[in-house]
Amino acid sequence: MDYIFASTTFFNINKAIDTKYFKKLLADSLKWTLLIEFLINFHTFSLIIEILIFPFMLFIVTMQVFSETDKQYEAVNKLFTGILSMIGILIFLYSLILAIYKSNEFFTFGNLNEFLLPVYMTILLMPFLYVIALFIQYESLFVRLRFMTSDKVLYRTVKLQIYINASCNLNNLKLISDHINAFDLKQAQNIKFYLRKLIEKRTSR
Repeated sequence: MDYIFASTTFFNINKAIDTKYFKKLLADSLKWTLLIEFLINFHTFSLIIEILIFPFMLFIVTMQVFSETDKQYEAVNKLFTGILSMIGILIFLYSLILAIYKSNEFFTFGNLNEFLLPVYMTILLMPFLYVIALFIQYESLFVRLRFMTSDKVLYRTVKLQIYINASCNLNNLKLISDHINAFDLKQAQNIKFYLRKLIEKRTSR
């Protein structure tokens, strides 16, 4: 599960255009729904019960998904959605009762570490993900910049000023990326002041 989380995060890193992405990433790893998921997954049913439940759950989920395809099945959709919700509540209550009944098995440091593992992984991955996001956004901006001018000297001048002013700040880089098209590259000598003014305006808010 943790490998799936890491893989999904890497594939979605192109969405990291500012620090809000990383705040959301950390917040998602701390959601209370993860506690419910961990609680439910901690206690498993016997193999026979799971074999019996699987076809029934597959039927319910299939019907619920199918009923979403057309508004005429709205009543059916509500029915199967309600059934799924009820099953979810019953499984949660069953898991909660077992956790209380077997509290000495559930409330252990090993289980706590297992529950917090996604949080640990997120915190450890974030610096690496930030560097990758920074690299992607810089490359994306410089590709656009190449189409804005064919003058290599001008291109290098503007590129250098973007490096200096944005540095390792993803928010500043996004700000520059959003406003670079409004700048007249023929006035490259003013790019330093233009970028500085942009960033000062953002930080003064």
